[in-house]
Amino acid sequence: MSTFFVMYRCTFEGFHDTLYAHAGDQFYRECDIVGTVDFIFGYAAAIFQSCNILSSKPLRNQINTITAQAASDQFAKSGFVIVNSTVGPYLEEHFTTYLGRPWKPFATVLVMETYLGDMVEPRGWIAWNKEAPPTTLRYGEFKNSGPGSGLGSRVNWTGYEPSMTEEEAQKYSVDTFINQDGWLNQTCIPYDRYV
Repeated sequence: MSTFFVMYRCTFEGFHDTLYAHAGDQFYRECDIVGTVDFIFGYAAAIFQSCNILSSKPLRNQINTITAQAASDQFAKSGFVIVNSTVGPYLEEHFTTYLGRPWKPFATVLVMETYLGDMVEPRGWIAWNKEAPPTTLRYGEFKNSGPGSGLGSRVNWTGYEPSMTEEEAQKYSVDTFINQDGWLNQTCIPYDRYV
């Protein structure tokens, strides 16, 4: 397993658990990611920039959840950042979709400057298997747009910030979160350094 991982203009198409962002620093640029349940999951510090994140038809009695982030240590560098992307339906089929659910106690997911389609459930987020969400999670949204971006009905959880400040958002920019030592510069992959 590499410490650094980059995918550029790739397609990940599946259903449950499509993309396992296992560990290390990961960067996805202009990728299409299709799935149903927890279709972006794992422990990595991963940024999804200018990607299409598309929800498909789930099996009966399943619900669509985009992320299942698994940070289990408050000091671990772990989390998913979806930025300047599009969250929408696959093949124009609309199935209610949550932005994520906390797999582990310190689950960290930020959705920033992203278009959220109308299939995004107004609550935005859902607990893991109907358990109370951990008070240690870190979820946030920043300057999203689209019919699914309304904050009026979002969950009211400890650790969830529906309207992050610019300063908070910059903590999860490419250069701050995964590229502190400049490794991404060596890949020749285009990226936006800051939010």
